[in-house]
Amino acid sequence: MKQPRHKRSDRPIPVDDVLLSVVSAVADRHAREDQLAGSPPSLEVGLPVPSLAVRYLLQNSGLPLGLVYHLVGPPAVFKSTLLAEMIRWHIACGGVGILCETETKPTPELRKSVIGWEDKRTIVRECTSVEGWQKTITDYIKAIQKEYSDRKEELKPIIFGIDSYMGKMPQRLQEKFARQGYAEKHFGEAAQIIGDWLSVYTALTKGWPFTLVGVNHLKKSIDPVTGLISYRTPGGQFLQHQNVTEIRVARSKTERKEADGVPYYETVIQLQTTKNSRGAQDKRIFVTLRQWREIKDNQSRLYSSFEWWESTVRMLHDGWGLTNSEREILLPKVKKILDIQKRSRGDLFWCDRLNIGREDAIQPHELGMILEQQEDLLQELYKVLEITQLQLFGQTQLHTESRLAGAKQEDDVVEIEEGLDDTVSE
Repeated sequence: MKQPRHKRSDRPIPVDDVLLSVVSAVADRHAREDQLAGSPPSLEVGLPVPSLAVRYLLQNSGLPLGLVYHLVGPPAVFKSTLLAEMIRWHIACGGVGILCETETKPTPELRKSVIGWEDKRTIVRECTSVEGWQKTITDYIKAIQKEYSDRKEELKPIIFGIDSYMGKMPQRLQEKFARQGYAEKHFGEAAQIIGDWLSVYTALTKGWPFTLVGVNHLKKSIDPVTGLISYRTPGGQFLQHQNVTEIRVARSKTERKEADGVPYYETVIQLQTTKNSRGAQDKRIFVTLRQWREIKDNQSRLYSSFEWWESTVRMLHDGWGLTNSEREILLPKVKKILDIQKRSRGDLFWCDRLNIGREDAIQPHELGMILEQQEDLLQELYKVLEITQLQLFGQTQLHTESRLAGAKQEDDVVEIEEGLDDTVSE
C-alpha cells in the first residue's frame, strides 16, 4: 500500500506502521485470491465519445466501460434513437451491438438512420418475455468470454441494449394470464427479477469491456396537496441499484427547415444525469437531432444525426443547455480559455484561439470539430468543467459529416410537443 500524502502539500501523512503492514498483507492476499478465482478488477477505461458536450454530461472524458446505464423519459422523446447512437459509438471502435427489442414495435429504419444503412455489426432479437432478453444477453456473454478467455485484451467494446426493461412481463405471469383469459393486479415481479439479474450481470461481466443500456419509461405526477412534481420509473428502486448513470431524456419542438432545397427536421433534445456514480450528477445539455431523407438505389432512406459538435459550441458560447446555476459559475471561466463569438446575422461562429476570425465565421458543427482536434484546449476545459480524464479505448474519431452544414436555412415550424420541463426552450 502506498504511503498516503496530503493532497495539497504532498507531505507524508503519519500512519501506524503495524496497521499499514496488516492492511497491506490482507489486501495482497485478497488480490491473489481474486486472481485465482478469475475475478478481475473493474475497468478504468472509457469509450471515446463525440464531443466535449457529451463529456461534460458524463463528467468523464469518455463513456466508462463495463457499467450499466439507464435512459429514461416519457414516450416519444427519442430514447431508442439515443440508444442507437450509443451503439454507433461502440461500433466506431470496432465493437458490436446486441439489441433486445421487447416492445413489439421495431424501428429498423430509425435505427439504421443513426448507425448506418450498411451496418452489419448490430444484432437485433425480438424478445417476448423478461427471461427472453436476459437469456439472450447471458448467452452472448458466455460465448464471448469463452472465445476470449485467454486474449481479453483483443476484445473490442460490446454494448447490450434493452428496449425496454418493462416491455414484456415474466413468462410465468404471461402463462397465468393466458390461462385465465384476463390480466389482474400483481406484485412487481418483473422489477424484482430484473434487479436480481442485474446483480448477477455486473458480477459476471466485471473487468470486461461490456456496456449495458436499459431503456425505461418515466411517469410524471403532481401531488394534489403540495402541487410538487415528481417522477418515477416502472420497477422503482429495484432497477436503480446497479446502474452507474441514469440519463433523463426530454424534447422540445420539431421544426421543418430547408437546406439547398432539401427539407429536413430538427428537434432539440434535453439530456440530464439524474444519477451519476462516476461524477457530479444533475448535469444538463441540449443537443439537436437532425433528420432528413435521401434517395438511394431508388429508395427513400431516413438519415438521423445528433449534432454533438454544435452542442459544444453553443454551450461554450452562451451556456446553451446548462442549468442556470452552472451557466453563472462555468461560463465566465470558460470565456477566459475559449471566447467563442457569434455573428449578429446568420448562424455562424468564430473564435480567435481556434484560428477562425470574424470574417471567416463558420457553422457551429465545423467549429466544434476543429475544437476536437485541439487537445491542449480540451485539457484546459476539462479542468474548468471538472471532467475526470480516463484512459480511452483507442482514439477512434466519432465525427460525422454534416451534409447540411453551410446551407441557407428556412424555418417552418410543423410540429410542437411539450418537453419534460420548460427549460428545454431556454
